[in-house]
Amino acid sequence: MIRSGLVSIALLLGFSCCNQPFDPRGTLDQRLVVFSILSTDRSQQFVRVERSYMPEDYNPLSATSDPAIVGATVTLRTAGGTFRLRDTTYSRADTSRYDVPFTGYVLNSLKADYGKYYTLSVSWAAYNPVTASVQVPYKPSISLEPASYLTLDNPAASDGESRILFPLSMGYNAKGIISRLFVYYDVLKEGEWLEERQEIPVSYRYSGIADLDYVNFGSVTPRTSTGLAIGVYTNELYKKMLAHLAYGTYEGTKIIFNRVVFVVIQLDPNLYDYYVTVHANNDPHSIRLDEPSYSNVARGLGLVGAYTVDSLVHILPEGFTYDKY
Repeated sequence: MIRSGLVSIALLLGFSCCNQPFDPRGTLDQRLVVFSILSTDRSQQFVRVERSYMPEDYNPLSATSDPAIVGATVTLRTAGGTFRLRDTTYSRADTSRYDVPFTGYVLNSLKADYGKYYTLSVSWAAYNPVTASVQVPYKPSISLEPASYLTLDNPAASDGESRILFPLSMGYNAKGIISRLFVYYDVLKEGEWLEERQEIPVSYRYSGIADLDYVNFGSVTPRTSTGLAIGVYTNELYKKMLAHLAYGTYEGTKIIFNRVVFVVIQLDPNLYDYYVTVHANNDPHSIRLDEPSYSNVARGLGLVGAYTVDSLVHILPEGFTYDKY
């Protein structure tokens, strides 16, 4: 009897525990969420300030109330002083989830400087104030291999196996890099000359399929042990894209090619680590379902990073092979 009574009590306790609501999400850790990426190619720096939230169901995308914060104190400290950012609004391209403009903070007339340190601080209401620091990468060194000048100026005189090479030395503190090659041209549309540009692919996506619909462009790559890198392009894809523009996209239209621009974007360690972390599970053959996160914001969440933009410009000769007057 005693044993059966104990079993009955255990079963009753078990059933009562099962009736308790269970939420696998845990409790909400209310923190400020800050996003800002400083850049050397613009004179305005932007900061987005939000608060963490708990969606009503298990899908965070179901929340349609914008978590942006207005009225926070946002400052950016540099060696030259401390600057306070003002709040502002700007249009939202995608209104499928939020139908209100972006709310953020802006600092005018400040370009991020190569090699400099910046500290971002945010405080608001009863939330813990947060800070994050970043060092902008130093300026890289970019060059064009001498033999590549002829290929760029007269691609028809070089075979398809010829390569266009841009040796470069990454700046100190740059952890990742993106290199891209663009051709700029003027095209006559409705009696008006307009400037446009087209990126040159790095390679074909699939072996044996030489089709411009299936090509690869520049992507994020990690820093090498020496900091040296090289942008490599084939004359075959260079010629193919030029011919596609001149005799395909703008067949029967005047077009003049004027310059080629090799662009180098350097990522600081914060931005690179964030990129690698959020793309870690983008493997179509993986069965992992978790989505790892990254943050360098002390006492909060988010990202404060930086990137630099530099370029090498090569002017194409008059009477370029693919010009159509």
